Amino acid sequence: MIYMMNKDRKHIKLNFVFMGDSRIRQQFYNFLKLIPDYDRVTNPTQIPKMWTAFHGDVDVDSSILSLRVSFKWRHLINDDAIRVMYQWVASEQTERPNLIFLGIEVYYMMQQYGANFQLYNKNLMELRLILQKLSNITQVIWLNQYPTLERYGNINDRNTDIHSTKIHHYNKYVHHIFGNESNIRIWDSGNPLAEEYVRGCEILEREIPNPQFIKTGPEQFINSRPYVNCLDFIHTGYLALSKATQLLYNDICNAKLFSEQVYKTFK
Repeated sequence: MIYMMNKDRKHIKLNFVFMGDSRIRQQFYNFLKLIPDYDRVTNPTQIPKMWTAFHGDVDVDSSILSLRVSFKWRHLINDDAIRVMYQWVASEQTERPNLIFLGIEVYYMMQQYGANFQLYNKNLMELRLILQKLSNITQVIWLNQYPTLERYGNINDRNTDIHSTKIHHYNKYVHHIFGNESNIRIWDSGNPLAEEYVRGCEILEREIPNPQFIKTGPEQFINSRPYVNCLDFIHTGYLALSKATQLLYNDICNAKLFSEQVYKTFK
């Protein structure tokens, strides 16, 4: 487990926040699976299932691990999202997150929200101003949008709202805006896994699982939900995303171990 230490080399509580849309909610749930459940306390008490369209905030605390992991549903870069970040900037060190994982893109691509790239451009510029301040006092990681299925389920038409070409355009712009910010890290190491998942779905053309198998089969969790089984074009499948989350977790741990070694060398 990663531990944060203050200047007196005493353990302090770690606070990780996942903030964004449903893709980040997926990352949050998968991240929780890597953490031992010794004395977990959640708010709300019953965490909605991974595949549920839950548009709310979740806090998970462990006193034994000195850890809090939270998800904050912020699907748009609006006044509420900016306000929360300004509160973190103004708060005491013990009250702000140690790590913030961000990803807010999908809803700006959707027709019902205007599909307005210029609006995204404007809002991302505003977000950069607060992240420049926030990233000086906490670690900020932007999680890129993964490629999506071009076709899914029984639909033969290609997706025109959210598709990989558009996602690449948005991701490229995020790199343009945040790429020169040394304290804001853009993480896309899971892309090869997501790309292989998309390729596998195209090749295999998996069908909806038999309902009887879902209820009784030994792999009922793996096969029973849409974005696990190539039937959801936006969300990366469970197996690919789990491996991507392990990469992210290892990346964080390795960076922390490296910083500890540097501390010991130069103390």
